[in-house]
Amino acid sequence: MIEDQNEPLSFGSQIEFKPSDNLSIDWNTYVGNERSASQPNDKGRFFSDLYFIYNPTNKLTLSLDVYGGRQRKDSFTNDKIVNWGQGNLNMRYMLNKTNAISARVEYYRDHHGIFIVPVTGVNGFDCYSATLSYCVSITDNVMLRLEGRYFQSSMNIFYKDGTTPVDNTTLLIGGLIAKF
Repeated sequence: MIEDQNEPLSFGSQIEFKPSDNLSIDWNTYVGNERSASQPNDKGRFFSDLYFIYNPTNKLTLSLDVYGGRQRKDSFTNDKIVNWGQGNLNMRYMLNKTNAISARVEYYRDHHGIFIVPVTGVNGFDCYSATLSYCVSITDNVMLRLEGRYFQSSMNIFYKDGTTPVDNTTLLIGGLIAKF
């Protein structure tokens, strides 16, 4: 069984505004206590997410998403407030009924390890990335996705050849996605 470990319970909200048929603006918030058995030093968290989706044509979709949060962390010496955030810009273009290309650029910053702790042992995380994708719908419920991603950081948060910490990496990914 899944149950909420937060006391008092958390609060979230979502507001959607559609000023036109081709523009959607959404704002999400979360406020709550994040203390748990696995993270006993975590305290109150505030999170906010604002995104825009714009369809200038029936083939092109543009989106912008920015989010960030603040969290109190308890330590032996003091309480401190830590921040994290992310922003991304996306484009998807339908070549025809079954083929699409997309591109994404983003930046993510989590200098206090709230969500991401690098495997290389570096304290903190920041990263820029760029992605190019090609998608083909095989059926109405099955899609093949091929993707190339490049990541660049100011810190050595990646491994080259599994042993040497470096500040960048490239991934080539393929996936078969099914929806039920």
